[in-house]
Amino acid sequence: MPLASRTLLVVDDDLQQTELLRQLIARHGYRVLAVRSAQEALDLIRCSTESIDLVITDITMPDMTGIELARRLLVERPELPVILLSGIGIEGESTDFEGQDIGLATEAESLPPNVMDRLQKPYRSRQLISRIERILEERKHADD
Repeated sequence: MPLASRTLLVVDDDLQQTELLRQLIARHGYRVLAVRSAQEALDLIRCSTESIDLVITDITMPDMTGIELARRLLVERPELPVILLSGIGIEGESTDFEGQDIGLATEAESLPPNVMDRLQKPYRSRQLISRIERILEERKHADD
């Protein structure tokens, strides 16, 4: 299956950010599903009849962090890779700007193994696309 025919799920509670990501990724030929919460993402993945090949999620969201979403996906869909996006530092600090615990004490001990990459906002569009391509290519070879 060509990489660009893959389906990606974007999870971000910021509607503007979600739409920007959806447009950017779709321009590169990927099919993009977008939801605004981690719970919506879990519900969609559980009920969807189509294959989702990669999840791209913001770390800080009100109902459940992106890290917690990745942990839950590790149990339910361990083969599904995740990219974390963050507007805050993801090394060292365990809280966001408002003091919300994001569940990240130290990077090495806290990120589940299905988290294949992470990007700090702002990032270049090409950075995200190249990481998507790399992860999907690695997954394709692992499936062969």
